[in-house]
Amino acid sequence: MTEPTHWYQGQITFASLIASLIANVIALGVFLINRRHSKILAREAAGQALMDAIDKSNAAFIQTGAYSPIAFGCKIKKSDSANYSSFTAKAVMLYNQVNLVRMIYTYRASLDPVHLEIYEKRWAPEIVMPWIEQDPDLMAVWKHTVIFERFEDPNNKFGQYILSLWPLRQMEERCSQKEK
Repeated sequence: MTEPTHWYQGQITFASLIASLIANVIALGVFLINRRHSKILAREAAGQALMDAIDKSNAAFIQTGAYSPIAFGCKIKKSDSANYSSFTAKAVMLYNQVNLVRMIYTYRASLDPVHLEIYEKRWAPEIVMPWIEQDPDLMAVWKHTVIFERFEDPNNKFGQYILSLWPLRQMEERCSQKEK
């Protein structure tokens, strides 16, 4: 039997080349999967850090009595200290609920469907929405939030989700009917 004249003509060398290519493709696949998973974990960690920072910032307005941006945005005068303090506390509580909805929206695929249904079908519409509706300050904060964060923009998927739970226009209509 004659020896092959080219390196790729030998059966053992060719089989080694194919095995090496397969191993490299598998290694590349594992690398890409790990990279994607790392990006997801980093995004989740950044999102959680952002929510923690928002919570701390909101709590600081209550603790220090500083004039909050939302009070400014809703034209609440700091000189009316009794109303201002109450307004800021209620605004922070509402923002905590908005942030809770944001977390639910972000992680809904990972949540137990029973818990998700309880929040979407019971807590949000039966507890939080009437709580907002019954208080003019909370309605002012909610309306400001919807406008400021552009929740009504059809391209804002989170906005569409939260408005499905707390529909501003329907809430305004019910509030105006209660006033009559």
